[in-house]
Amino acid sequence: MMSRVRWAKVARDFWRHKARSALVVLAIAVGVSTFGMVLQGREIAIEHMYAGYWANNPPHVRLYVEPFDEDLLPILRAMPEVDDVEPRHVTNARLQVGPDEWVDLELTVLADYDDSRIGVVRQDSGDWPPPARELVLERSSLVLLDAEIGEELTVETSSGDQQQLRLAGLAHEFNDFSSYISRQARGFVTIDTIEWLGLQPAYNQLYLTVTNDALDTSQRDQVRQAVTEQLDELGYRVLGHDSFLTRPGQHWADDFFSALMLVMGAVGALSLLLSGFLVVNTVMALLAQETRQIGVMKAVGARRGQVLGLYLGTVAICGGLALLVSVPLGLAGGSWFAGFGSGVMNYTIDFRLVPWVLALQAAMAIGVPALAAVLPIYAGTRKTVHQAITDYGIGDTKAGLVDRLIGRVRGLPGPLALSLRNTFRRRMRLALTLGALSLAGAILIGVFSTRESMVGIVEDMLELYSYDVQVSFAEPVPCERIEAEAEQVEGIVRVEGWIVTAADRVRGDGSMGTALTLFGPPPDQQTVDATLLEGRWLTPDEGNAVVLSQGYAQAEPDLSVGDELTLAIGGHDSSWHVVGIYLAPDPAGYTNRPALARAADMDGLANQAAVIIEERGNPSAQQTAARRLEERYERAGLPVLRSATIEDVRASNRNQINLIVSLLLVIAALLAVVGGLGLAATMGLNVLERTREVGVLRAIGASNWAVWRIVVAEGVLIGLLSWALGAVLSLPIGNMLTQGVGMAFLGTAIDYIFAPVGIAAWLVIAVIVSAVASFMPARRASRISVREALAYE
Repeated sequence: MMSRVRWAKVARDFWRHKARSALVVLAIAVGVSTFGMVLQGREIAIEHMYAGYWANNPPHVRLYVEPFDEDLLPILRAMPEVDDVEPRHVTNARLQVGPDEWVDLELTVLADYDDSRIGVVRQDSGDWPPPARELVLERSSLVLLDAEIGEELTVETSSGDQQQLRLAGLAHEFNDFSSYISRQARGFVTIDTIEWLGLQPAYNQLYLTVTNDALDTSQRDQVRQAVTEQLDELGYRVLGHDSFLTRPGQHWADDFFSALMLVMGAVGALSLLLSGFLVVNTVMALLAQETRQIGVMKAVGARRGQVLGLYLGTVAICGGLALLVSVPLGLAGGSWFAGFGSGVMNYTIDFRLVPWVLALQAAMAIGVPALAAVLPIYAGTRKTVHQAITDYGIGDTKAGLVDRLIGRVRGLPGPLALSLRNTFRRRMRLALTLGALSLAGAILIGVFSTRESMVGIVEDMLELYSYDVQVSFAEPVPCERIEAEAEQVEGIVRVEGWIVTAADRVRGDGSMGTALTLFGPPPDQQTVDATLLEGRWLTPDEGNAVVLSQGYAQAEPDLSVGDELTLAIGGHDSSWHVVGIYLAPDPAGYTNRPALARAADMDGLANQAAVIIEERGNPSAQQTAARRLEERYERAGLPVLRSATIEDVRASNRNQINLIVSLLLVIAALLAVVGGLGLAATMGLNVLERTREVGVLRAIGASNWAVWRIVVAEGVLIGLLSWALGAVLSLPIGNMLTQGVGMAFLGTAIDYIFAPVGIAAWLVIAVIVSAVASFMPARRASRISVREALAYE
């Protein structure tokens, strides 16, 4: 235990150097609170995300079916493997959000609004259930429009007819993509409203739960297959199923959120490391300043352990004060982070303090600085009494290589030469300061490169779709009619009828493998341009050949090019030959339309149109073409399910990438703050050590401005060095960050694309941070009088 005298010295030293102590406390607090923010936010978000997930009772199987009525339900409920089933009607329309501005609107009808048991939808505000000829929006839709309950909203159906629907209220459907992610509004209406809008009043989706569900994908796939066969026998074709939103016990955002937390946690740990650099810097300067005092303490009988404990006590006080600051900061940051996540992923949260996160913050606030300070304190207390008492002080330096090189430069202004010399006088301190700032800069530049790389890989993936608009139909329709009707629409260059259907792998032992979506464009297609990773693409005259996505190949690692694959399609098994693997994260595959038509019993039919327009890449032209196609098809009696433009898909992907990058930039900014605090501490220590030198400068006539300029120039020079070093380090660090994000979010390594804009951004930030960090030390130096300087010890 430390005696009262030693505690008095610790307190006196802390108070004597208030500015320096405050910088250390603040740097530790930023590091600990950043880590606490990530952990606190993750804990709150995961807890409430899964509380909402289980309360929603998500479907175990979700099927897209040809239109049916409620007479079908008793037959399915009688199946022993089916626990419960609910129908839904889902159709697509458009919602006006401004003058000549529209967003896609998904309209849903529940069979029983008062007894929703699967994928439960709950009232948020306003009326519930939705009144006749009125609309209740899913609450996340408000990110796309500015509307209040009671307003009249304009809804346009696929036929082009427009109707005014009053916004009656808001609802909350948790286990589906939020409008922030999908960029599509969602709303609930009655079946009578659907008929009033001129749409077919029949159900087209089935939500099922499995009897004795074991949270096992294979079990659910077997039930889905059995239900599909039963529907096929009854004359109802299953058009597809959802394999993502029905993953057993897993919220749709779990992969995204867990991966994001992993990346942010790693960066948060780096912020603690950077604050450790500052602690080492400060302790080394403190020990250098108090070398003679250490000698005196040893001379009167102090043991090394006692001296060691004395200075560790100083560090512990800094850590304790930092904890007092970091706990509320971490709670506020974690609450903001969880709240940000709730807005994106549409869950409800209650803010609270997580006890184990608080305990971990306390351990880090005290332990990390103490561990960082042990070695420099141990080294500083090794001097003998004679060495310590005869020490010449903290200003003692010898001319080095840099001093000699600067001395040889002709015409170099004196103040600038002095700034250059001062920068390199304390090389260990400079190295630690540069390490902190450069690492922050490298991560910041790396985030820009990560965004560029992610955009690049997504653009490569989107090259797969070499068309402008896709139109999906509620049921299979003749290919000739799809093409003939589209040819009557102005601005259409080419239309291809595709078959899109769900399939399941059947393994050799009869067990079900991973489900996938099969796409069947015509053999002479011009709308697919995949990036091949292995093998080759389909030839026009090929039979049962299939090219699989990289995502499916990873899900079924025993498959490779050249293998035979058995797929269950529409209740019938067929054999396929794997000829290639293309770049895409989703479980999917491509084959020629005639082969898929035979397997799915859809000869001469298609359920999707891929369209090329004249003004390629023009978002407005794509939207216009999609609307005209929907109107034309509806007038021709072809039931449109939904339409989408490639620019919509691209914008949605960019939105998700920007979300990731924004959060990483927040962490990188906090790292820059820690680095800036480190620089401020370094500059403060440098000014403190050169107090007598400043006095000499003042004695020979140096003005306040001249002294201020010398100190700021030194700080900016350190900032420029950190910029150069950060730019070099950003290459490996940016690549590691990019690959980590790529594997976490896309499940694949991606090509690293260096973003020069990151270097430019860090240059500006480094200069501003270094100038700001040098301001207070420069101000202090410019106010030192000759008398104070010469009397300084």
